[in-house]
Amino acid sequence: MAYTVLPDFSVHPLPRVIRVEPSSACNLRCVHCPTGIRKGAKRGVMSRAVFNKVVKEIRDNKGVDVVVLYHGGEPFLNKDIFHMIKAIKKLGIRFVKTVTNGMMVTEEMIPRILKSGIDSIEFSLDGNSPEDNDRLRRGGDYKRVASIVKLMLMQRDKFKLVKPDIYVANTQVTTKKNFKSNKDISTPRFLLDDFRDFNGKVLFKNTFMYKWPGFDNPEQYELLCPKREEKTPGYCNHVHEVTTIRWNGDVVPCCLDIVSQYIVGNIMQHSLSEIWNSEKYRSLRKSIYDRKFYRLCSHCHEVMPQSYLVLKDDEAANLAKG
Repeated sequence: MAYTVLPDFSVHPLPRVIRVEPSSACNLRCVHCPTGIRKGAKRGVMSRAVFNKVVKEIRDNKGVDVVVLYHGGEPFLNKDIFHMIKAIKKLGIRFVKTVTNGMMVTEEMIPRILKSGIDSIEFSLDGNSPEDNDRLRRGGDYKRVASIVKLMLMQRDKFKLVKPDIYVANTQVTTKKNFKSNKDISTPRFLLDDFRDFNGKVLFKNTFMYKWPGFDNPEQYELLCPKREEKTPGYCNHVHEVTTIRWNGDVVPCCLDIVSQYIVGNIMQHSLSEIWNSEKYRSLRKSIYDRKFYRLCSHCHEVMPQSYLVLKDDEAANLAKG
């Protein structure tokens, strides 16, 4: 889809990708996520009233063909999640995806997930070992989540289903010495070994730990900013092609803004089309074009060189000792 950017930084048409947050709350306290370590933030699950307004906005915006049911929290904390998936798919949306830490998913829920119509589900399992995962994902249990993923893969075969695609997303922690480009990162051996019976059936996504906007570095990490080619000057696809609706109806311009640093409106007060080309949205786009970045964008890897969090040498040494 071609987007037209007018001189006042209005963008037409509305975005084809909309992210919807079923829950901003999370049952884990991951050390590399603002949701896990920020205290005092107001969190909750999306109500039926807000979701019904989301459905109306998507229905009114004929160009939407991708909906991601995920933002800063755990989607399966919302008991309406299956209703949400089915309602979105009923609108004729081509691709619907969610992301989960897997701890709320039970064996009994697996058939419902597989037959819900969702196109892709992504489970987060981090680090370079099961123990590493449980250290990073505080409250998580690698063995439990891995077993759920395997059961889902087996039942997908049993039901002879093509969809959903089932991913394991892995965030790795490294050191300055061992850092490589994200382009060269590989799936950790422990995951390949554990899922060897599902080769080609489970998909892997790998990245190094990066700095989220609004994220204060934990003391055991330091910031690494390797040199790399700059992004396209003056452009960010997040503010031109995607928008995000949080659990309470707040609209934020970026999937990386999981602490609501820059709220551009609320769909319970204005339509999405009014918000999409509001003064706040247009001002943000102009700031990126002028490279006079707002705080939200000042360390963001979409417009600046990527910033990673790596373990300090002494912390890495302590972990190596066990």
